[in-house]
Order: sequence, then structure tokens, then C-alpha cells
Amino acid sequence: MEQIPSAYEDSYEHLLLGTLATGERVYDKPESHLHAGIEGFVREFLPRIQASGKEFIEASFRDPRIRFPARRVSIDPAVDDLFLAQRKGRKGYTVFVRNRNPGTTDNIVIVLRRSDAYPEGITPVREGYTLATAFAGEQAAREPWDPWFDKGDTPEERERRGALRAESLQYWRSNALIPSSQEYPIIEGSERPFSPDLLTQIIDESKSMGK
Repeated sequence: MEQIPSAYEDSYEHLLLGTLATGERVYDKPESHLHAGIEGFVREFLPRIQASGKEFIEASFRDPRIRFPARRVSIDPAVDDLFLAQRKGRKGYTVFVRNRNPGTTDNIVIVLRRSDAYPEGITPVREGYTLATAFAGEQAAREPWDPWFDKGDTPEERERRGALRAESLQYWRSNALIPSSQEYPIIEGSERPFSPDLLTQIIDESKSMGK
């Protein structure tokens, strides 16, 4: 696992993005998932979010001032030129589509995680919340390799998350991202041909890769 540079161990005030309506501070990660051009909107919208102690928070904000490319599109695997690739900062594979033009969106999605719930080495921050990601567009399903699906304190919760993983697989068989070196940087050499069955296979591969 990549180590956090020592400079971050001494102070993380430079990672501060803002404060929630309920008083919790929000920090970025050293390896940020904050997409280009939207930081100003994220800082503006954070004070509108109520935390209530939740581990994960997903919030969407629609605003006529927001005009960004929407890089998630519906796909037809029989027609579109699809491939799988690993994004930087992600351990699993994402579905991408070539030769498609993005639409335009007036929506921003902000995803936060309680800082003390992150594994060691992802962020030096242990207080408040840390930005998991923020991007322009509509909220998408979690990718099927997400370790969240494998967690749950009760059999009922684990069963619920298993059902949601099945929904995620269906979602990513009919949706994909348009590549962008700024928003979705791809690890060189990680590209693989797309097939619906391969999406199921990479769940087990991702588990063996570790967090």
C-alpha cells in the first residue's frame, strides 16, 4: 500500500474543504477524488449537508450555474465499443465506452465518509468527514467490486448488500463512463476487453488485491 507522505503526518489543515451544517469538518484525501473544476461548488454546498453521525453520506445538488460534461452514459453492449480499466486510486475495474460524446449536467454529487472509518494509509485525518468523491453528473450505482458489499453486522444486512451488488452488476452492464484523463485517469496497461461475465469475475479478483 502506498504510504502517505510524511508532510501529511504533521498537519492536514491544508486538506480542509469546509464544515457541514451539523458542525463536522470535511477534508480532502491526499490522493483526491475531487473532479476538476467543481471544488468551488463543493465548498459552497457542504454547509447544507446534515451528517447525523452516518458513516456514508451521499448528497446531490442541482443548480443552473452548474454546466459540466456528463460522462456517464447508457450503453448497448451489442453496439458500443466497451472496455474495462482500473482507475487510479481504485482497486477494481470500471466499465468505459469509446467514441461517445458526453452530455451536459447541472448536478453535482458529493460523497463523504466518516474519517475514522477509513483504513489506515488512505488519509491521515481521523476527525470529521473525508471526501470520498465529488463529481458532476447523476449518482451512479456503486461498482460491483466495492468492499462495502461484503460488509454488514447482521445476516440480514449482509443479505441486503448482496442484493444491492446484484443490482450493481445489472447497472454496470448497461452504463459506462466516457474516458477522461482529468476526471477518470486510467492506470496504464490495465485495459481489458469488456464482457458481462467478466464483471462477475473481477469481483473475486478485486478481493484478492486487497484494499
